[in-house]
Amino acid sequence: MNYTMIKRIALLVISFVIASFGTASAHSLPGSVLMLWQEDTHLHLTVRLPLTELIVASNEFEDFDNLPVGPNFSGQYNERIATYFAQHLHLRQNTEDLPLTFSRAALETGENSHVGKHKLLVAYFTAQIPTKKPLMLHLTYDGVMHEVRSHRAAVYWGKPDSNAKRIADFGFHQVDGMPKAISLETP
Repeated sequence: MNYTMIKRIALLVISFVIASFGTASAHSLPGSVLMLWQEDTHLHLTVRLPLTELIVASNEFEDFDNLPVGPNFSGQYNERIATYFAQHLHLRQNTEDLPLTFSRAALETGENSHVGKHKLLVAYFTAQIPTKKPLMLHLTYDGVMHEVRSHRAAVYWGKPDSNAKRIADFGFHQVDGMPKAISLETP
């Protein structure tokens, strides 16, 4: 090897080392968590998602970051949350739509080992269902995912304070330009 070749290799190695120092590795916030459970002919659904990611996905929620963590929002905030989820959350049982009724929302504190403490938006819904039997549901959810493509959702069956069973985990998928429905077989 001649001196010019050694010089080129050394410059390549130095460039690689310098570039590796300049890269940053970021840990994302946790994704959405959807909890479903049934009581008689009522289906309950709770959606938890990081407020920061919701703000990135829809800047209309920027002012929520100034709100204190607490159990309930006032009317104007609830209306905005209900409108957002009406566009990004749908349920069907077989071929029948299950209209979701938004009941309330709150801010909670979440904690993640990568990002520490953060605010979570928690939204509560119910739906009337025609049977007490186990359900085959079809969930269409693209909350936050419609803008933050790395956002994921996990779906659990069971009350929030119970040993809920994970029944789905998914990211953003479209079919013919629309969010893809995920089939959920309830236990």
